[in-house]
Amino acid sequence: MLESLRSIALIQSTEASDRIDGVVAPPRRIRELVEHKTTPRNRSEGEIAGCRGVLATIRGDASNTVLTPQIINDIVESLPDGSSCARFKPAPAVLTPGAIEHLV
Repeated sequence: MLESLRSIALIQSTEASDRIDGVVAPPRRIRELVEHKTTPRNRSEGEIAGCRGVLATIRGDASNTVLTPQIINDIVESLPDGSSCARFKPAPAVLTPGAIEHLV
């Protein structure tokens, strides 16, 4: 029962997180991607699979994870050639109030 609930929570969390970024896919396809039953066919599905990977890291063995501000703040894209690039880098915490003020 707990494993079933965990699976449902993982699928719903992945779907909600990706929806915030405008990434959508049919529920069945999201379930297949999250459960590792298929390979992503396009960029949206790649985003869903990436979210699955992040959530797997989060719930994995914490003793093997080195927590740094970059891990928390940077949104990094892994490219097909194995390289990566920062897709989004938020303002440092000390600059956040000013950035929010500017945004408003």
